[in-house]
Formats: sequence, structure tokens, C-alpha cells
Amino acid sequence: MKEDEAGRWQTPLEMVRMSPSATNKQPWRLVMDEDKFHFYEKKTKGYEMESTGDIQKVDLGIIMCHFEIAAKEQGIDGAFKIENPDILPLKELSTLSHTRWRNNHGH
Repeated sequence: MKEDEAGRWQTPLEMVRMSPSATNKQPWRLVMDEDKFHFYEKKTKGYEMESTGDIQKVDLGIIMCHFEIAAKEQGIDGAFKIENPDILPLKELSTLSHTRWRNNHGH
């Protein structure tokens, strides 16, 4: 998505883009669906078996935090909900975790 297409979501999306991740992999994908954003973890084989646990889940938590803080700073109220969507927007995500952000005011 280009900056001029992001509208009021530009700052939260930019904060996601600038977020750090373990080994600099940025293992996430976001899909915008009207007033919702779907957050996906793109898993790297073997990471869940590390002695530290699945560090990519921490990466996903970091971007979710950055997104939420930036959205609330922009006056956009919403909440995260873990769910199983009826869509699979990215074919390369054969194994994924999914969390949805929904704007509470639907605009």
C-alpha cells in the first residue's frame, strides 16, 4: 500500500514497518479488510524449537503493540481479537498465526 492510500492508517502502518524483529526477519504480514487489519505471523522453520521459544511470536507482539499505540495516538480506538478467518490472503503462509484488529467505531 502506498502512503497516500493508507489515509488515517499511515502512522500505525509506518510504526509496524519500522518495528524491530529477532534476526531482522520481519516475519509478519498485514492484510487490510475495510475497518479491520489481519496480522499474520510468517513462521520460519525451526524457530519454535529454539531454547528461547518461538521468538517470532514476540516479534508479532511487538508490531501489534506499535500498531495499537500509534492508532490510539491518532484517535483510532480498536481492539485485538484472536480468530480463525475465512480467508487466506497470502499463499506463502502455509503455517500462520492470526490476530485481527478491529476499529471499534467502524470508520
